[in-house]
Amino acid sequence: MTASAALSVSAGTTSANLTNLTFSNSNNVSFGLSGSVITATATVASSQGSINFSAGTTSNNLSAVTFSNSNGVSFGLSGSTITASVSGMPTQVTFSAGTSSAALSAITFSNSNGVSFGLNGSTMTGSIATSLTAINVSAGTTSQNLSAVTFSNSNNVSFGLSGSIITASAASMAAPTITQFRQNADFATNFTASLGTLSIQKVSLPTDVSATKLVALLNFIGSSNASGAITMSHAVYTISSGTASLASSATRALSWTSGSATTATSVFGGISGTRYMTASVSYAMTPGDYLFGWLFSSAGTATIGVFGDAGPTIVGTLDGAETTDYLDGVSATGAFPASIAVTDTNYVRTGVPALRQPGIILIGTGG
Repeated sequence: MTASAALSVSAGTTSANLTNLTFSNSNNVSFGLSGSVITATATVASSQGSINFSAGTTSNNLSAVTFSNSNGVSFGLSGSTITASVSGMPTQVTFSAGTSSAALSAITFSNSNGVSFGLNGSTMTGSIATSLTAINVSAGTTSQNLSAVTFSNSNNVSFGLSGSIITASAASMAAPTITQFRQNADFATNFTASLGTLSIQKVSLPTDVSATKLVALLNFIGSSNASGAITMSHAVYTISSGTASLASSATRALSWTSGSATTATSVFGGISGTRYMTASVSYAMTPGDYLFGWLFSSAGTATIGVFGDAGPTIVGTLDGAETTDYLDGVSATGAFPASIAVTDTNYVRTGVPALRQPGIILIGTGG
């Protein structure tokens, strides 16, 4: 090349008038001169620290990058092309449903019990049928497949629904109101009371009985020109494990002085003949078994006629019920004992007086 000051050469941001120009090998680029042709060859560096790679939250300047097979993904290199392939679902994925658990490579949601599934792209859908006939409901001896069940208020039970919770409440049931209770009070016959003898009646109450008045039908017979008195006593015993225990009692006494006249109003002061005799009581009995006790006594010459049951004579025992069960009977005692054992030998359930039982009417408020 002939020197000339007119040749201006620029590289990057620098420019100069040069008479000679030399291409220097650097940065993996080599130059050559063939005749009037300049050649350049670029090589890839065996070690290059200026390439920056990032993965996830990490970034590094690397000279080499290796794609590692993991998590079901495998890599390959074909020429200058990197390839990747994903294997089937890994068997280490565990699925659980109910009380079962298994490692599965695939899972299928099956339509059943009114629930249907679908798949739209990567989104799974589920729908519930508006009418389910597969629900079987049983009550008592009846069973049916129903789409809806209604709990109806009845028999003092009311139902409610709060969210998914069914509630039930039972109203308190008032016991039937009994204004009169009668035991042996058919008053078809009468008999003379055995004075000082305890008469025992077995009573079974099906409902609550609350009484403030006791009524018995009696007949008084006596002599004129004499004084006298009669006493009627009644008791209630509760029963538990073969023992009857005294719970409550009541007594009513009447006395008189008679003249020589024969009319009912003058002979016994208005109390002679067949009349109801009452006594104030305070009995509150719940359903269950009880014993009623009766005692009659008199002073003077009065005879007490009692209206009630007058059954046959029981001649003796056969199967033992007359000595092992609470049946109607009598006891030769002049007072109400604190308790009566079912096996008490003084409690006689045979003979003539066993079924001669006074009739009683218990009357409550409003009766």
